[in-house]
Amino acid sequence: MTQRRVYAHTGRSWRCKGTPLPLRRIKVAGYGQIDVPRHIVRIDAKKHDGSTTRGWQVRFKEMKLFSDNHYSANARKSLDAAKSFLSEVFIPPETPFPALRTREATGRKLVSLGMPGLGVQWTEKQNRDVRQLYIQISVPVPAIGKKTKHRNVKVYVATESTLSEDHLRRALERAVDLRFRVNELYRAGDTAQLRAITVRTKPSLKAVTFVSRLQLKNILKQIRKLTTS
Repeated sequence: MTQRRVYAHTGRSWRCKGTPLPLRRIKVAGYGQIDVPRHIVRIDAKKHDGSTTRGWQVRFKEMKLFSDNHYSANARKSLDAAKSFLSEVFIPPETPFPALRTREATGRKLVSLGMPGLGVQWTEKQNRDVRQLYIQISVPVPAIGKKTKHRNVKVYVATESTLSEDHLRRALERAVDLRFRVNELYRAGDTAQLRAITVRTKPSLKAVTFVSRLQLKNILKQIRKLTTS
């Protein structure tokens, strides 16, 4: 019968074809604590006939057992063999992080701006009787083995009295440009860049083209309705 094990996450990872796989720490009799990457499990099974199976099982699409007995009864050597096999069959995902959940992908969207992760926000400066409009971009900052956090980056649009379609277009181009870059960095798993990313003064041609296809007049009407709500 296979013993049930309690795994403790180490907060570290082992890179397999460039993808960081989180390490769990388990206790193996005669070896103490051993760090084991995802997709590899420890097997210590005792059969009804009294024989035992001890080794490491790779579980990635298919399963393959690396018995300690085939490696001089050494659990560390059999683990090395299992990790080597995993490196051969492992197929890196598009991103090492889980897919963005709806809340993280869309953020607080009071007005549809044509792209997930964008929202609008009216703010009123202290001691100033005027409201200012911002476009808010949701930036996910994931960490392996932890819940994805997100930060908000804002792009200034205009004040309530000066808001125009041209103001909205220029701000949207910069916001869309940032969100395009955020998506690329997320797929690449570049947490450091996601923490530091900022809005560019000159948006990319891709962002400008995207915004040119939006119905800015309709979006502007939706935004203006918020001022009376």
